[in-house]
Amino acid sequence: MGAQGSRTHGERRAGTARPDDSPVEHDSATWTNTERTLAEIWCEVLEIDQVGVLDNFFDVGGYSMLMHVVRDRISQRLNMRPHIVELFEHPTVRALGGFLDGAAAMRPADLPDGSERARARSRLARLRDQRNRGFDDDHDSVERG
Repeated sequence: MGAQGSRTHGERRAGTARPDDSPVEHDSATWTNTERTLAEIWCEVLEIDQVGVLDNFFDVGGYSMLMHVVRDRISQRLNMRPHIVELFEHPTVRALGGFLDGAAAMRPADLPDGSERARARSRLARLRDQRNRGFDDDHDSVERG
């Protein structure tokens, strides 16, 4: 066990060495603020002393149920609430930090407003109606023939 009774990522789960055995980047001087916050969250949730930006959440002791805890803490500390799927798609501190920083950088003009979403829903409904009418016409001709 590491200092003060907590574990390092190597002690968390047997055989959790990095797959390529390359050195883990622990120099937080090169990390973004988001990456530092994510690393702190992971260490707290996984009960480990440190994590590298390239460590995979699941390789250092994480599992799917802990992703919910991570998401809640991201919401509290970063004021963002990513979907659970996005956490799975970005399993390293670096990948998730880049994703969250990119999402935070989106300006409101980049996001569809309510009227644009309404127009898109209307177009989708028309396309569905056209498709269904075409299906009904084809289906009727089969029954008649």
